[in-house]
Amino acid sequence: MPYKSTSHLLPIPSTVRPFQDMNASQRDKRLDSQNNCTCVRSSGSFGSTVIKPLCGNYGAEHCSPDRWVESIGTKNPSPFQINFHITTDETIDGHKPMNQTPWSCKAAPIGYSNQPCSCADCPAVCPFQKHSYPEPDIQWTVWGVNGMWILAIGLSVGIVTSFVAMTDPVSLWSTPTSRARNEKDFFDQNFSPFYRTQQIIVRPKNETLVTHPDPKNESIVYTFGPVFEKQFLLQVLDLQLKVMNISVRVDGEEVVLSDLCFDPMKNKMCAVQTPLGWFQSNAFRLDYIYKKDKLEYNYLDHMLTYFDGISCAGRFGGPMFPNVVLGDFDESQPLPEAYLTSRSIVITFLLNNNVDDSKNRKAIQWEQEFLNLLHGYSHPNLEIVYFSERSLQDELDRQSISSLTTVAISYSVMFVYISITLGRFTTFRRLFIDSKMVLGLSGVLIVLLSVTASIGLLSICGVKSTLIIAEVIPFLVLAVGVDNIFLLVQHFQRQSFGTEVSVEERVAEVLESVGPSILQAVVSESSCFLLGALTPMPAVRVFALNAGLALLMAFVLQMIAFIPFLVFDTNRQLDNRYEVFCCVRQHKKQDMESKDDKGFLYRFFQHIYAPFLMRDWIRVSVISLFIGWFCASVAVISELDVGLDQRLSVPSDSYVLPYFNAQMNSLRVGAPVYFVVKGPYDYDNKFYLIGGGAGCSSNSLSSLLTDASKYSNQSYIATTVPNSWIDDYNSWGNPSNDRCCRLHNKNVSAFCNSTDGDIPNYKCSKGGGPAYGPYVHLDYSQNNPHFIKASSFNTYHTVLKNSHDFISALKNARILADSMTEAINRQNKEDDQYVEVYPYSIFYVFYEQYLTIWRDTVVNLVIALSAIFVV
Repeated sequence: MPYKSTSHLLPIPSTVRPFQDMNASQRDKRLDSQNNCTCVRSSGSFGSTVIKPLCGNYGAEHCSPDRWVESIGTKNPSPFQINFHITTDETIDGHKPMNQTPWSCKAAPIGYSNQPCSCADCPAVCPFQKHSYPEPDIQWTVWGVNGMWILAIGLSVGIVTSFVAMTDPVSLWSTPTSRARNEKDFFDQNFSPFYRTQQIIVRPKNETLVTHPDPKNESIVYTFGPVFEKQFLLQVLDLQLKVMNISVRVDGEEVVLSDLCFDPMKNKMCAVQTPLGWFQSNAFRLDYIYKKDKLEYNYLDHMLTYFDGISCAGRFGGPMFPNVVLGDFDESQPLPEAYLTSRSIVITFLLNNNVDDSKNRKAIQWEQEFLNLLHGYSHPNLEIVYFSERSLQDELDRQSISSLTTVAISYSVMFVYISITLGRFTTFRRLFIDSKMVLGLSGVLIVLLSVTASIGLLSICGVKSTLIIAEVIPFLVLAVGVDNIFLLVQHFQRQSFGTEVSVEERVAEVLESVGPSILQAVVSESSCFLLGALTPMPAVRVFALNAGLALLMAFVLQMIAFIPFLVFDTNRQLDNRYEVFCCVRQHKKQDMESKDDKGFLYRFFQHIYAPFLMRDWIRVSVISLFIGWFCASVAVISELDVGLDQRLSVPSDSYVLPYFNAQMNSLRVGAPVYFVVKGPYDYDNKFYLIGGGAGCSSNSLSSLLTDASKYSNQSYIATTVPNSWIDDYNSWGNPSNDRCCRLHNKNVSAFCNSTDGDIPNYKCSKGGGPAYGPYVHLDYSQNNPHFIKASSFNTYHTVLKNSHDFISALKNARILADSMTEAINRQNKEDDQYVEVYPYSIFYVFYEQYLTIWRDTVVNLVIALSAIFVV
């Protein structure tokens, strides 16, 4: 075969010619050669054919005769570059072009072999067999639209028709089958739900101390905190009276505070806890000067008398405890001197609560007016923070609604970002041709549609949602969805294809390359979230279900709906048509072959970051740093603060946030805690195992409670005397006490009437109606030997300031209740029923899951890692 040298190539022997001439008829023979090799298998390549490496970058599917001879003449694999030329001349410079006839695969190549190719390598030698195969699947369309779009939109409609949001904090935080939830339900049904609390904490802006000489000895001067300044107290009284005079119309009925409040004395007087109650919430009494023996006593002397232990009932007839109505006093000082250092006033309004939320409508409306009043209230000398029973739920709802704006902005920004970064801009003239606005918009809409479709599907299935889904799920799915979009589009843009390869074939090869990786990643991520639904906490379970389902739907929509958009947009760009206005195009049509512009980030990682990271000393440093960081993290993991900081549950601009801070720093009384005796109990014959009076066991319920209060720093039980209804009942019913009796001690058939319906009065302070009536569940059904179905004994927790305190208070209260249960049942006889004692406080349902948080974390991590490795 003749060759001739040329001077522009690398030095090679002078007899070599880098251009190979071919006769024109050789083109058809080249086609025959290619066709004969098309099906020949390459050994050790798992079904690949020899034509694939022979055609180089074009591969077997996109190979053509010209590409075939171009590839086999390319240097590497060819020892030197050979350029094939097609000519019709018989001779060129006296040389005859190559004009060889290729062997057919069905013919034996004489001189090389006496056998033709096998059926597997040459279909021409295969016997003709017609097989009946099923027709290819037809794409599912509805009214000419991709069926997946219709399905996703239809599922999204479920949000409108079936969406039910859980907004009650208890329902969000506690599973209905948890111990704390069951105990709360038992308490609510047998007694009543804890009161709906409205609270105002007032602090004077002028913190000047108040001094007052003792009227009996002027050399003794008392120093009071700034809250005892008279003008300040009058201003607080004015605010208090405004709240007490709030009225609201509900269903045409005017509702006032006395219709809703807790009035223990049954006199339509609300039990408002306020220091102004020491003066009957009356400005005249606050100004009143009492004169005796030529000495004058004012309101400060009255308070000193009260602090010394002389009780003075409030307007409603009950006591006002200084540690409840005063705040910010110095606890390091002994009582009652500590009360004099108070720097804030606490006003508490208690409204009756109902198990049936529909019966709380009037209270909820009144609370809204309460909040409206305080939202608009301002005074130059008063600094107020406040809280209502509905405040937390309102703020959670407000945060969720405000997050919708954030979600909209985020998706808009991501749309702009995708449109810019996915485009490959060359000139300003092609700005609206090379941009990816339509493609970016379709990608963002697909992600958003996957979120709404997952919520709609779960709503149709009866799964209640949470408003936090609208805050978090869109960002989560957006991050994963956009990542998949970038993988698909940029891999498509960076692939090298020949000019004759169609867009559809290009996209198919890209999906073949990156599709399995995306699928595995999505299945792994979705599995982790769906396994997270094993968590019993409702808010977490619903979040995990929505996240896992949304990720799966996003993947399906991207594979079925986004890919056609990618093909359409690429064809538009190649046809030089503008974004949005795709009917208009520039004159010159773009070449099918993409330019080799891989972008700045790609070049940065390829030429700078990756080589730098692959240096030996860098790799050793990175591995060492990672191992050191991991070990340090494991070492300090025990220092991780476990719990719920309620301040993080509300927006940073919430009016509730200052209240939470004041609650931690100002209040000097903890939450009430009730020890509930559950089930029938023989109170007649075994009261000594419950009460704390004379003759009672040293291990009785009341005795154990009193003993725990002596170690309040460990038990978290306050040092206040626990309320024991059975002890007061025994004193009230003792016939020897003729001022407070039920039966005359001389005539046991005659009843006394001095107790006035169990309401305490000046004759009998042991009337238990106000204090114990709500917490003794009586069953008056006939033939019931134990008509007390359940009862509770209440005291207070110490002031709990952080999550550790709340969790420890719950844990230690259960330990204490278990000891009470064991002490009571230890005295049981064969026929006696088992009695259970359990503790209940309003915050238990929010902190119970933290008792097992470490165990649950380890279990969930193991399950998630297992899912990742399995996938």
